[in-house]
Amino acid sequence: MLPHNNYPIGNGALCAVLSLVIRGFMMKLSLRMPVLLLVFLFTSGFVVATEIAFDPQEIPPLNERALLAHQQGDYRQAARLYQQLLPMVAQHFGEQSRERALILSSLADTQLSLRQYLQAEEYYQAALVILQAIADGRGQAIVLNGLAASLYLRRQYGKAEPLFKQALELLEQLPAPDVQNRLLVLDNLASLYKTIRRNNLAEEYQSRANLLRQVTQGPGQPADSQSR
Repeated sequence: MLPHNNYPIGNGALCAVLSLVIRGFMMKLSLRMPVLLLVFLFTSGFVVATEIAFDPQEIPPLNERALLAHQQGDYRQAARLYQQLLPMVAQHFGEQSRERALILSSLADTQLSLRQYLQAEEYYQAALVILQAIADGRGQAIVLNGLAASLYLRRQYGKAEPLFKQALELLEQLPAPDVQNRLLVLDNLASLYKTIRRNNLAEEYQSRANLLRQVTQGPGQPADSQSR
């Protein structure tokens, strides 16, 4: 859930940088031979291509290290590892691959956690372009939620609102329900409207979130809304 005026509110609500889902990805790599990665060095106005060998098998453990660093709150280390991953993933999977979009999105999450909002938004936008091109609705929704959270934290409420709504619409159109992310976006919309004092809409989205929790958890199970 988003904070009210950048501070946690009600029932221990977490700020967006903590409630964002941290995303890793699993990859099966068939290529075992080292790959030559071109690194362009700018020296005295000239571009010099230098070949650096790397093994694609290095990508999954490096991604796991980055994910673990983020989970442990070492956001600077996570950012360094994701930066290291970017050219490797682009070389192996392609510049417009879903894998590269996921790394960009994860890098954006680390920047958001570091309160580097403009950098986070730049990475989210880059990831969004790829995910739109490959028609990954769930991926788009997750990135839009992150982008909207960054705008919210910069008090750009008018820009954040339509992005949260777009994220929710994409999630509701998925053939398989994604309850976790729907709840996250609903809670974020409720917090947004509470912040801008549109209480009727805040109550509407919070009610929708509470109902979804009840439906998915079933009777007799404690609601997790009190722990957010």
